[in-house]
Amino acid sequence: MLNIKGKMIDYELFLDQIDMLEQFDTNKDKHLDNEELSSQKERIESVLQKDLRIDVDSKPLTMEMLSMELTEKASTIGRIV
Repeated sequence: MLNIKGKMIDYELFLDQIDMLEQFDTNKDKHLDNEELSSQKERIESVLQKDLRIDVDSKPLTMEMLSMELTEKASTIGRIV
Protein backbone atom coordinates (compact mmCIF):
# COMPACT_ATOMS: atom_id res chain seq x y z
CA MET A 1 0.00 0.00 0.00
CA LEU A 2 1.25 3.46 -0.87
CA ASN A 3 -0.30 6.71 0.45
CA ILE A 4 0.95 10.16 -0.53
CA LYS A 5 0.07 12.97 1.89
CA GLY A 6 1.68 16.28 1.00
CA LYS A 7 5.42 15.76 1.37
CA MET A 8 5.04 12.38 3.12
CA ILE A 9 4.73 8.93 1.51
CA ASP A 10 3.41 6.10 3.69
CA TYR A 11 4.48 2.72 2.32
CA GLU A 12 3.21 -0.58 3.72
CA LEU A 13 5.43 -3.54 2.94
CA PHE A 14 4.69 -7.23 3.62
CA LEU A 15 7.77 -9.36 4.19
CA ASP A 16 7.39 -13.15 4.10
CA GLN A 17 8.66 -14.71 7.32
CA ILE A 18 10.64 -17.29 5.31
CA ASP A 19 12.71 -14.50 3.73
CA MET A 20 13.57 -13.12 7.17
CA LEU A 21 14.38 -16.31 9.10
CA GLU A 22 18.07 -16.60 8.27
CA GLN A 23 18.88 -13.04 9.36
CA PHE A 24 16.50 -12.47 12.26
CA ASP A 25 15.58 -15.83 13.87
CA THR A 26 17.90 -15.42 16.85
CA ASN A 27 16.78 -18.54 18.71
CA LYS A 28 16.83 -20.65 15.50
CA ASP A 29 13.36 -22.17 16.05
CA LYS A 30 12.33 -21.44 12.43
CA HIS A 31 9.67 -19.01 13.65
CA LEU A 32 9.86 -15.26 14.18
CA ASP A 33 8.12 -13.71 17.15
CA ASN A 34 7.47 -10.13 18.16
CA GLU A 35 10.28 -10.12 20.73
CA GLU A 36 12.90 -11.26 18.20
CA LEU A 37 11.89 -8.63 15.69
CA SER A 38 11.34 -5.70 18.05
CA SER A 39 14.77 -6.32 19.61
CA GLN A 40 16.31 -6.03 16.12
CA LYS A 41 14.27 -3.07 14.86
CA GLU A 42 17.34 -0.99 13.98
CA ARG A 43 18.91 -3.88 12.07
CA ILE A 44 15.70 -4.55 10.13
CA GLU A 45 15.39 -0.85 9.32
CA SER A 46 18.98 -0.85 8.06
CA VAL A 47 18.30 -3.82 5.75
CA LEU A 48 15.19 -2.11 4.39
CA GLN A 49 17.01 1.19 3.85
CA LYS A 50 19.68 -0.63 1.87
CA ASP A 51 17.18 -2.36 -0.42
CA LEU A 52 14.26 0.09 -0.61
CA ARG A 53 14.59 3.54 -2.11
CA ILE A 54 12.03 6.11 -3.23
CA ASP A 55 13.32 9.12 -5.18
CA VAL A 56 11.66 12.48 -5.73
CA ASP A 57 13.31 14.77 -8.28
CA SER A 58 16.19 12.27 -8.51
CA LYS A 59 16.89 12.57 -4.76
CA PRO A 60 16.27 9.77 -2.24
CA LEU A 61 13.67 10.35 0.45
CA THR A 62 14.55 9.73 4.09
CA MET A 63 13.04 6.50 5.38
CA GLU A 64 11.61 6.02 8.86
CA MET A 65 10.06 2.74 10.01
CA LEU A 66 6.95 3.66 11.98
CA SER A 67 5.79 0.21 13.07
CA MET A 68 5.99 -3.56 12.58
CA GLU A 69 3.33 -6.15 13.21
CA LEU A 70 3.05 -9.90 12.76
CA THR A 71 0.24 -10.69 10.34
CA GLU A 72 -0.99 -13.37 7.98
CA LYS A 73 -1.65 -12.77 4.30
CA ALA A 74 -3.13 -15.55 2.16
CA SER A 75 -1.97 -18.09 4.78
CA THR A 76 1.60 -16.73 4.70
CA ILE A 77 3.00 -15.42 7.97
CA GLY A 78 5.05 -12.27 7.70
CA ARG A 79 5.62 -8.73 8.85
CA ILE A 80 4.09 -5.51 7.72
CA VAL A 81 6.53 -2.64 8.19
